[in-house]
Amino acid sequence: MTRGVSAWTKRLTEHELPVLGAVIGDIHELATGVDCDASQLAEVILKDAALTQQVLRVANSSHYNPSPNNRINTISRAVVTLGTSGIKAVCISLMMIDSLLKGQPRQRTLTCLARAFHAAVQARRLYALRTGGSNEEVFIAALLLHIGEIGFWTFGGNQADMLDKQLDIPGSDSGALIELAIGTSFVELSRNMCEHWSLSEVVAQSMAPLERSSPMVTAVLLGDRISHAVEQGWQTKAVAQLSEKASLYCGVKIKEMRQHLLLAADEAASVALTFGANKICHLIPSSVNVLSESPQHRLKPDSNLQLDILRELGTVIGGNTDINTILQMVLEGMHRGVGLERVAVCMLSHKSKQAVLYAKFVLGNVTPSWRKSLIFAADAEAQNPLAHCLVQREVMHMKSVIGPRWNYLASKRFIKVKGCGGCVLAPLFVGERNVGVFYADRGDLGVEVDAVQVERFTHFAQQANIALALLSKKQRH
Repeated sequence: MTRGVSAWTKRLTEHELPVLGAVIGDIHELATGVDCDASQLAEVILKDAALTQQVLRVANSSHYNPSPNNRINTISRAVVTLGTSGIKAVCISLMMIDSLLKGQPRQRTLTCLARAFHAAVQARRLYALRTGGSNEEVFIAALLLHIGEIGFWTFGGNQADMLDKQLDIPGSDSGALIELAIGTSFVELSRNMCEHWSLSEVVAQSMAPLERSSPMVTAVLLGDRISHAVEQGWQTKAVAQLSEKASLYCGVKIKEMRQHLLLAADEAASVALTFGANKICHLIPSSVNVLSESPQHRLKPDSNLQLDILRELGTVIGGNTDINTILQMVLEGMHRGVGLERVAVCMLSHKSKQAVLYAKFVLGNVTPSWRKSLIFAADAEAQNPLAHCLVQREVMHMKSVIGPRWNYLASKRFIKVKGCGGCVLAPLFVGERNVGVFYADRGDLGVEVDAVQVERFTHFAQQANIALALLSKKQRH
């Protein structure tokens, strides 16, 4: 069993993440050197064939190269085009994704990495608004701020499994549990890892901030706090307070600041996708559901958007996109395109003694308590609409007043989840295997899901089933 900051630092930097550490160290040393030139940085990158291809792919993305006719074909030109700090940020981002997202990472790894990318983009935008110029050191510092925690959840083995379960217990003291489990704190572990890699002063100062921090460190810390806060929704008091602090830091009005925060969130999801982090894009809170967080707002179907998302789905289904990204795209089509205020995909789990359906992804006017309540038994004897939909593979359109056909399935707990309006459910499956259920309703509006919405909701669910079948076929070959 590994215990203490020194032991964990050695395990993560020397045994689990040696390639990441080596690349970070080499590139940082060159990028901060007085006599650094493009050829030296290019030489470091070219040592790794996979990294070379990834850097060129990112360098030719719309984020870094808006002109498709001006393609970048060499690493040397990529270094010149992106700059030394820009290429450093790209390499560190790519190496983190490659090192931490292999196989089947824990949910906490995905959540922390999504948060890190979101914080990095927020911090970079905040600093740019304040100074008029971007600084990739801010991006890197925010990205690595919690590297110890991310590394632990990725490579912690049985210790991580045990701590994961303990932290899920309501009312648990997370700080005390972490200290007991690993013999140090995540903050101290991150600090030691970055010291081991000899990273910049911005990184070090962000992990041990002074009372009066530099503008760069302030941007990093603000970006980090914002990335945590918006996970509970954009309309919360915490986000409002942070928006005010950010507006004072940047010298812009609060209304304008809020728009910048929303744009940064959307950019973060897009940047993560550009870097190949498909598994975390859906975990970055975008501006998609901001308007629908207001209970008074009523969504309207958008046929053009439905077609756009369906076309995009058709494109990615044939590629290497993972199922999580496809499910998130389907939910976005149901929410924004079909005009359904609350949408969710509930996945079948056999981890507990009883098979259950739980809300894996949600979108729209959703509170944390509503999401937690969307969990139902899913065994053959279960009497609830989600289990029925899953087992019978039947699309279910339930009105606000549930008729005799479904009345026997509608428990008080389900009615509380559904609210006073109507809802619609559709099965998710591949071959003979049941996978989950799509659920959607009109939120707190108390109105029905109309027949056209049911038809279009069903079409999106069918596209998800097609995608799942194709992915399953690819995995068998």
